[in-house]
Amino acid sequence: MGMFDNLTTYRKLLSKKLGYAAWVQDSVWGQFMGFIGNDDGRYPKSVALSSPEAKLKLKATGQPIEVLTNFEHEGGDYMDIPLMNPLTQAPVYGDKQLLGNEEKRRLTYKACQINQVRHGVLIRDGKMGEQKLKKPEVQKWLMQNAQIDLSDYFRRYLAYQGYPSILERYSQNLTAAAADGGSGLTRASHPNFYVLGNGKATWSDTPATYETNVETALNTLTDVAAKHFSISAIEVMVRLASRHKIRPAMKIGNNWYYPIIISEAAADQLWKDQYFRETIKYGSERGEDKNPLFTGLIATLRRAAIIVDQNMPSARTSVDSGYSSTYGTINYGNTNPLANPQDTGNKKLAILLGPSALACGYASPLKFEQETWDYKQKKTEGADMIFGMERADIYDKDGEYGTANLFRENTSSLVLAHYAKDDSVDM
Repeated sequence: MGMFDNLTTYRKLLSKKLGYAAWVQDSVWGQFMGFIGNDDGRYPKSVALSSPEAKLKLKATGQPIEVLTNFEHEGGDYMDIPLMNPLTQAPVYGDKQLLGNEEKRRLTYKACQINQVRHGVLIRDGKMGEQKLKKPEVQKWLMQNAQIDLSDYFRRYLAYQGYPSILERYSQNLTAAAADGGSGLTRASHPNFYVLGNGKATWSDTPATYETNVETALNTLTDVAAKHFSISAIEVMVRLASRHKIRPAMKIGNNWYYPIIISEAAADQLWKDQYFRETIKYGSERGEDKNPLFTGLIATLRRAAIIVDQNMPSARTSVDSGYSSTYGTINYGNTNPLANPQDTGNKKLAILLGPSALACGYASPLKFEQETWDYKQKKTEGADMIFGMERADIYDKDGEYGTANLFRENTSSLVLAHYAKDDSVDM
């Protein structure tokens, strides 16, 4: 039987795909992209770097995702972006000699890596299959316009990559196993990882130890009110952002806010919070210009802009259903979010973003190629692009702050885990 023999089955498969449409709409991450090197940071512009010193002249856009297009001009799959740290030593007073008491300039680094992502679709499995499809023109058009499907596929793939990049440090093409064509980089949980009711996961410069510490903290989550998402949790996240020197990154009207992305389960808990409802009611009574509500943005309060995204992943540890050690000590999200976009785990996450939270390397745009074989009987179309996203952790590579090459800090984002029972819905 050929691939086009049963058009009824094909229609069912198409219907199944359309059933996911609500889950794969444009991501909340799109609004947070800034292109380094362009005057307004809103559109791609490639910047050639003629020397390492030129990197210091590149100005960050201040958007949560900093897109680096320099890979289009420079070879390699890895780029260090140096950051000049401010001078902090006390001044010299009076007639005390300044010579010999100068402060040494210190650099820390953000890094970005890239890898190729490819996908293909079978257009024709033989002339007989195509012959059987000639009558129903709509099906034929759908099957032969593979670029539409591939463009949609990559749009959905890229729309999700902000999550693994924040939660695991790298986009999925960088953590995928080398045997699968990935870069094989080790997943690393966020250094600013908090669990509601438990506090901050204990940091360790030994990656495996830190992952165990995050797992231990996550396993304290239970279905009690103190560990549910609430207006109090929002206040905690904003206070923690200030402690980590994270600046607000989203301007609404004349005010700056911290964008906080939450799951639908967390939003449900918020609406059940009496204090949250009273705050929203008060803001609404004062007028929309005092309390703006946007699509996906359910509230602005306590210097936070609350954004709900149904694609928000959960965290799973070894005690949770669906956990796999293949994907690390902690699993973030479903194994294949394209096929399973809704994550019903109970260990929910909320993400606060500041400026320059992610670095995105961009080397090659989406390109399409056709392939024919078996004496032109069979035909496929493929697409590929080269990119990479990486969490903007800051490392002290020259050892000026301590031991060389160790993590120093993250001043651009944080994660708060909480409990929300999402494997069943209260009616």
